[in-house]
Amino acid sequence: MIANVVKATGNSGLAVLGTAFVVLIFAGPWLVYEVFPLQAYRVTEALGFIAFLVGVVFAIIAIVPRARPTCGAVLIGASYVISLLLWVWSVILVGNAWGIVTLYVVNFFFGVGAIVGAYAATLLGGNWSALGQLVIITIIIFAFRLGGAALTGSE
Repeated sequence: MIANVVKATGNSGLAVLGTAFVVLIFAGPWLVYEVFPLQAYRVTEALGFIAFLVGVVFAIIAIVPRARPTCGAVLIGASYVISLLLWVWSVILVGNAWGIVTLYVVNFFFGVGAIVGAYAATLLGGNWSALGQLVIITIIIFAFRLGGAALTGSE
């Protein structure tokens, strides 16, 4: 796939894409935690709730055999939208518990990401309600992906 991008854009286009990716990696958590924490959470919360409702509706529509592949694709897509909510919530939890510097350390030096860092922050900090929310959101994401994979593979 990267070869197709290089063919289409040349080396300068690949450099621009790489720079945008690095800026997003560094600026994303900072924007979510420092600049727009309430807005980022509210927007992703609304999108996650809508994606959950759409997923439930399409899971019900999957009763019709001909609609199953489409419903499976919608379930997988909804799981990615809910994953965005999980990531934003994790960035906010790690930032509040240990600070934004710890989030970058967890991301770049340990290579585990904000979600695993949020699990550790809530577990070690004794924030059981937030840990329960993380677990429930994670279960929903994996249930949607597994259900979507099962529906797209069935005909």
